[in-house]
Amino acid sequence: MNLPNALTLLRVLLIPFIILFLFVSSGTWIALVLFLIAALSDLIDGYIARRRAHETDLGKIADPIADKLLVLAVLLVFVEFGRISSVPVMVLLAREFLVSGLRIAAGARGVVLGAGLGGKLKTLSQMALVLVLLGERALGQGDSALWVTVLLWLTVALSVISGAEYFYRYCSLYVRGRP
Repeated sequence: MNLPNALTLLRVLLIPFIILFLFVSSGTWIALVLFLIAALSDLIDGYIARRRAHETDLGKIADPIADKLLVLAVLLVFVEFGRISSVPVMVLLAREFLVSGLRIAAGARGVVLGAGLGGKLKTLSQMALVLVLLGERALGQGDSALWVTVLLWLTVALSVISGAEYFYRYCSLYVRGRP
């Protein structure tokens, strides 16, 4: 257990508290702060892992799973609140299951499919979306912000594009003779 992996574990452990505080009427600010800490831990663990050469296969797998759990858990709460539609969240969930399946299949062949640029942009857009939704709720803003809907669908588009990137990378394993 190195520091980057510990930060990934911290991110997972914060999820129930973020969700709990979202359901407490005066807890949205706490949920926002906890989510911000979790999001920053994602940046910090990646930086430390690369800078100190602490990248591990466990980290390459656990880090994106922690990101998925963190973002999707909060988005599902906003579906429950009626703030966002379930359709884009279902697209995000489907993408995550498909990419996880590809990673498992690649792992069975001895290949770790780490995050590419598309995956990093997808995660950044998802985290930004959640921060905006949490900020809106904390500030008591209404549900009429068109730009939130635009950000939501931009996040979906980036997620689908990055998912296609994973499929391309996986399929290219066969071209290079690594089935």
